[in-house]
Amino acid sequence: MDEMNRMESMTAEPITEETPRYSEAVVRRAPLMAKWLWVMFWVNIASNIIGLFEFAPSLAKFVGVGTLMAALVVCMIYFLFRKEDKRYQTGAILGLITVVLNGLETLVLAPNGADGWVTFLNIIAAIVGLLMTYNLYYAHHQIVGEADRQVGERWLKLWKWKIYAVAALIGSIVVALIIPVLGVLVALAAAVFALVVSVYELVILYRSAKAYRAVAEGEGNAA
Repeated sequence: MDEMNRMESMTAEPITEETPRYSEAVVRRAPLMAKWLWVMFWVNIASNIIGLFEFAPSLAKFVGVGTLMAALVVCMIYFLFRKEDKRYQTGAILGLITVVLNGLETLVLAPNGADGWVTFLNIIAAIVGLLMTYNLYYAHHQIVGEADRQVGERWLKLWKWKIYAVAALIGSIVVALIIPVLGVLVALAAAVFALVVSVYELVILYRSAKAYRAVAEGEGNAA
């Protein structure tokens, strides 16, 4: 009988300790990540809207300056994250290089008809851009993944999609040199796929910001 009473009293004791969900590092960085990932999301939205006017000749300079400014803001945000993962700093530096290259191409070379230099800078900017994307996506995989593992894994999936998009673009150029008409169709398909990738990136960025906002608002507990 005494044994049963002891068991009942043990089961009746309230549980005061909550199961830890997040590490102290995640809770510490949550205000920073929640605020600036959210800002980055809206900057990317603005950049994509500006990019819609890319094919309007009269707005070419506006589009070029607008997208460059948006890219510069994103680079500055990544510099804020540099203490969380060194790859953010590497990605930000590479991003600044692409801003300079694209600025030269858009504001200096293209208006003066330097087509050869434009093509050369576009190739260099594409290579640097891939290196930048690799560093940033893998940093997101690590840092965002500590707040939401599923969202972190999707950054790696997005990296693979980026590679496929670049491969499709290169393939369209090669095909165009051999069969121009088919090359146009492949280029169109590559452009559509690139658009899908861009939208998917926005979705993941939104979910990344949302994950850290949940931590910052106290929905999770420090380990």
